[in-house]
Amino acid sequence: MKAFERFQIVHQATPTITWAAPSATTYGTPLSASQLNATASVPGTLVYTPAAGSVPAAGVQTLSVTFTPTDATDYNSATKTPSAIEAVKQWRYRPYLLNGQPVEVETKVAVNFSLG
Repeated sequence: MKAFERFQIVHQATPTITWAAPSATTYGTPLSASQLNATASVPGTLVYTPAAGSVPAAGVQTLSVTFTPTDATDYNSATKTPSAIEAVKQWRYRPYLLNGQPVEVETKVAVNFSLG
């Protein structure tokens, strides 16, 4: 009689990282939990680049977070960089007024990602 072996292939899941666009900082201010506040859908470790306490240089800076799950058997690591779209979604505008009444207008928004 032959013995049969049974195999089950399990693919690793990729956790979800949630990170709203980081708040602005004044030039010379170290990065803190105000900007580095991502969360993940499963337990693990979040590592930010640049790290908390770093003082970003003047100009355009890119923040990112890498997540390493506690359960590396069932979950992949993941990385996220906040997008310009996420930042713009947080903005709120007052309507343009004509004779005290709101009117529809077309507006262009230039986005320059810099800290400071």
